[in-house]
Amino acid sequence: MISLATTFMRPGRAAWLALALGLGGIHTGSASAQQAPKELKIAAVLASTPDEPWASSFLKAWGEVRAEKPHGLEINAPVYTDNAWGDPAEAALRLYARKGYDIVFALSSYSDQVKKIRNLYPKTLFVLTGNPNEALGGNSFLLYNRIYEPSYLLGVVAGSMTKTGVVGAVGYFPTEDQNDAMNAFFAGARSVRPDVKQKVAYIGSWWDPPLALESSKAQIAAGADQIYMMAGSFEACKQTVVCYGSYRDYTSTAPKNIASNSLGSWKPGLHWIIDQWYQARSADKPYNGNMDKRNFGMAEGGADITPLNTAVVSPAVAARVEAVRAKILAKEFVVPLVTTKPQSD
Repeated sequence: MISLATTFMRPGRAAWLALALGLGGIHTGSASAQQAPKELKIAAVLASTPDEPWASSFLKAWGEVRAEKPHGLEINAPVYTDNAWGDPAEAALRLYARKGYDIVFALSSYSDQVKKIRNLYPKTLFVLTGNPNEALGGNSFLLYNRIYEPSYLLGVVAGSMTKTGVVGAVGYFPTEDQNDAMNAFFAGARSVRPDVKQKVAYIGSWWDPPLALESSKAQIAAGADQIYMMAGSFEACKQTVVCYGSYRDYTSTAPKNIASNSLGSWKPGLHWIIDQWYQARSADKPYNGNMDKRNFGMAEGGADITPLNTAVVSPAVAARVEAVRAKILAKEFVVPLVTTKPQSD
């Protein structure tokens, strides 16, 4: 599937703006009043490339939900614009609405852009994901894909396995939904070994594997032997350290060194958004976007860890982790949600 980024983002700003301005026709909806819709057109605007874990996991879930045909709907294959910020992101969002897409996912902190255009396209449902984003209500919905619960489980593994007593984490930016995962990882480690020291790094980019590699090397030099690589790049993990991935199963990248990965499933959130769209469109009523952050946790099928790598994790540690996991799934244990920026010890 060729993204719209290929056709109107990459040739340059003037080219795709000319295309956007040349497209007329305000979106009037894909179903008449009181008639249940049969088709659903979805588009997305990404802040990163489609191979970045956050984006790729979303696109994967999109394909899976499409195959499930919720409400019997025919849903299009992924159509998206990538690497978009500021004015280019606003232009892409506006373009999709004008072309008649029913749901447009804004897969980053795009609330400023959505706020400018959403009232022009009341039949379009905009979905803001991630942080920071402002709750706008109306035809704008707020969806999170937090992984702090599985991150806590990875921390339990790290705290059980560390020999140096130093664990690290490398992320993109100190946003709320990066901070919560890091804090949970460290909390999980300290639940097993209270004297654990933590090392924290943010690379200042949404996708820069070489920079992530340098940050992981710096943490190894500082004594870390367990590293939560939220920013990708596992080359350094092939040394004598144990690493953990996020939003994707990286185990095959370093099968002797990656213990497990935290996964955030977009599927419950996608189904929820599609339900909101379907109900409003079928009843010919306006959208009622949520003002509170909506997240689907482990107990709701929205997050988990990949199977523990038996080449790295001992049966005793695996049993410990599984016991905590079972309590989270049964809602017998609540992982603390801490969104403040973690600091290195």
